[in-house]
Amino acid sequence: NCFLMQPVKVQIFFMRKIIIVSVLLSGILLFCTCHNQQSSFEVSAQVEKLYKKQLDSFVQSTAAFTQLVKSAENKNILQEAFLSLRNKYKAVEVFAEYYNPSVAKAINGPAVFDAEPDNPEYPVPPSGLQVIEPLLFDTSDYKPDGLIKETASLQAAVARLKMVSGSLQFTDAHIFDAMRMELFRMATLGASGYDTPICLSAISEIPATLTALHLYITPYISYYPQISFDSLERQFAAAALFAENNSDFNRFDRIVFLSQFLNPLCKQLSKMQNYAGIAYFNEPRLLRSNAITLFDENAFNPYFNAP
Repeated sequence: NCFLMQPVKVQIFFMRKIIIVSVLLSGILLFCTCHNQQSSFEVSAQVEKLYKKQLDSFVQSTAAFTQLVKSAENKNILQEAFLSLRNKYKAVEVFAEYYNPSVAKAINGPAVFDAEPDNPEYPVPPSGLQVIEPLLFDTSDYKPDGLIKETASLQAAVARLKMVSGSLQFTDAHIFDAMRMELFRMATLGASGYDTPICLSAISEIPATLTALHLYITPYISYYPQISFDSLERQFAAAALFAENNSDFNRFDRIVFLSQFLNPLCKQLSKMQNYAGIAYFNEPRLLRSNAITLFDENAFNPYFNAP
């Protein structure tokens, strides 16, 4: 009988071992999951903190520019200060456009009247940097009183951006989505000169935009293998350097910039997001949320506006 009981005891022993190991593995898995989630929250919080710091700097620069407009008589000084202010805006544009597009439009929207479909008889006048631009760079439009008025409107819009920033909720998915959209915005509205039709500072603003995006992506280094992150950093540096060395608006080779610098940068950003396990948004959009570059096959949804 004792001999017959041995296999049973052995089975019970191994079953206990299996249960103990399973419990330990489950605990480790749960710990890793919670740790990764906590790390994710911490990283997105770091990005939010960086954004708000850049926003504070932009608020201060806007206030300084407003005072300068009231006191300075040399238009060249005002032009240089304006271009510097535009670069300051580029440091916050990525999240301003993403989270608060209506406020961003009041800061850097096109200088055209905006009529709402439900109230077309009362179009809203434009405001912001693109309204100030011709007042400084077009000699026929230079009007000191009008410049002071428009600068005050700009400062009010920037103050609204600061106010609404307190209620933002940064997540990994939103951060990567916003950065991808900013790269696409650079390729279209930026490099084309749409945002700077008179002063033509679009190309010189590209390094400022890339520097800001690099700042916001840096906290995610813990999610990315060092060699791959180095590749992403090289793409950021190479794209910025190309724009710095070829800043003449009319001579800037946009085909080379898009094909050899910006598109590879977009691909590296997508690679980083995939490695980190950060999901793309699954929602109907004209430009698909998982489009790696603007030139991808099926990047655009042709049925988005279909009835």
